[in-house]
Amino acid sequence: MQVTRFVRPRSLAYVASSRGVTWRLEKAAISVSGNWKYSSYWLSDSGTFDESASGVYVTLVIGLGRASDGRPTIRSLGCTAKIDNMKLRLSGGHSWLYNLFLSYAEKLLKPTLQTKLCAAARHAIDKIAARELATFPVRAALGQGPNWMIDYRLVSSPTFSRGYVEASLRGEIFSAADKRRAALEPPSLPSPGGNIRMVQFTVSNYVLNTAGQALHRRGVLVYRLTKDKLPDNTKGLLRTSCDILDGCIGAIVQPVGRKYPDSYVEIDVQTSTGPKAIIDRKLLTGIFVGNMKFEARLSNGSLAPLFQMSVTSNIKVAPKLAGTVLKATVASMENKLAVQPGSSVGPVSAELLKLLFDVVKHTVLIPKLNEAGEKGFPLPTTKHVRYVNTGLSLYKDFARMSADIRTK
Repeated sequence: MQVTRFVRPRSLAYVASSRGVTWRLEKAAISVSGNWKYSSYWLSDSGTFDESASGVYVTLVIGLGRASDGRPTIRSLGCTAKIDNMKLRLSGGHSWLYNLFLSYAEKLLKPTLQTKLCAAARHAIDKIAARELATFPVRAALGQGPNWMIDYRLVSSPTFSRGYVEASLRGEIFSAADKRRAALEPPSLPSPGGNIRMVQFTVSNYVLNTAGQALHRRGVLVYRLTKDKLPDNTKGLLRTSCDILDGCIGAIVQPVGRKYPDSYVEIDVQTSTGPKAIIDRKLLTGIFVGNMKFEARLSNGSLAPLFQMSVTSNIKVAPKLAGTVLKATVASMENKLAVQPGSSVGPVSAELLKLLFDVVKHTVLIPKLNEAGEKGFPLPTTKHVRYVNTGLSLYKDFARMSADIRTK
């Protein structure tokens, strides 16, 4: 037999209750023609047939859940199928006789076909869709390497409201080499106010603060500033000997120049606690608290300790959504410096050092932060889904990203 006509059904999906998602296929039609025959010890016959079915409807209720490993699950919860019209006509042989009884055969055949339609629809969900959803990444790498990950595991089963499905993902950023998790609890987040886009992602301060804890714990937020890391036009800033107008550190902190002439200063910068993030309606603010240790690199290669400073930096960044990756650029950076007791070169002016720090901020720190912000982190997706019409909105303590979905 062969299909001679097929009318593709219209597909609708909607959340109608707290039970799950309803998927409805409607107004499908199909026509099939072919040959028939039968034989027995005493009788045989053959001919052709034409069969058609129209007004085909399938309604499937789909449930979403959470597996033990935090992956999303999908399964069919119920199915109904309906065929409005069915016609079967035989030709050839003794078809004139058989056609007298076909109305009775159609009544028997219709429920069988409706059962098979539901079986096919359940298979599409329980097997095909479940296999596709199993590719959902519960962990996604940040940037190009596998060292830093974001945890997309479900913390609970999805909930259903009229018009939308809501799922809570952990959203923790962590190091793949560190089994410890952040000592923070994810907050409850408000439900979306409207269905402007097909998908909305709400991200709280928690996500960024877990990243700060992980980076600090792994010792990543450590940076040693040497002359080689400065642009060519500012390499002289770390010299201990220069004219007063050149503005090197030896001129700003004159005891350093007198005690260690013709040398270069190196600065170790590291956080003392995990950075903290604050989201407001305009910008995202990162608060970094750390220490700076100043040392002089002598002609014999050894290091001489000079002094230490505490630093608190408030870095405001403007987030942006580039396709499916959340990125950020630095808008401003304000710093508070304080010289710690124990200087080996006598009194040091924090105000004068701030002038030096401002140059380093614009030539080294902000470019480095912008480089990291350009890598960003990706939105969760599956291999056959892409996001379009993406948007980003900021609120107090959380950001919301929205997008429409297209299948690849």
